[in-house]
Amino acid sequence: MEVLKYFDWLGEWEKIKAFIDSNEDIKREQKEQVLRAFTTYDTLFDLNTIKSYLTHSELNMRQDESSKFSLVLKENKRRVVKYYDSRIQDFRFDHKVNGDLILSEGFNKICGLRGSFLSGG
Repeated sequence: MEVLKYFDWLGEWEKIKAFIDSNEDIKREQKEQVLRAFTTYDTLFDLNTIKSYLTHSELNMRQDESSKFSLVLKENKRRVVKYYDSRIQDFRFDHKVNGDLILSEGFNKICGLRGSFLSGG
């Protein structure tokens, strides 16, 4: 499941990179902090987390960028994890089939040396 979450999150990372690259108001230290977060906190933040970090960063000039990002990450982590967990549930294939499903007669035909069932026809 972690692999699916990571690949889904890479799409979010592309949005974050595009936002950072297109926004000239972001300071170099802030960009570096976001890039470090990519390798350290992948799948634990999203574009909204980054926007919140940038707002928080401007309001709290005395803190270093790492402390600011850690605080915002902590505030947003639960929301982001919940979002990706629900997305992964959508990808899973263990949905229960309604009992009204009727298969072709081919599925009931015994064949082969060991009496295996055909897979459909």
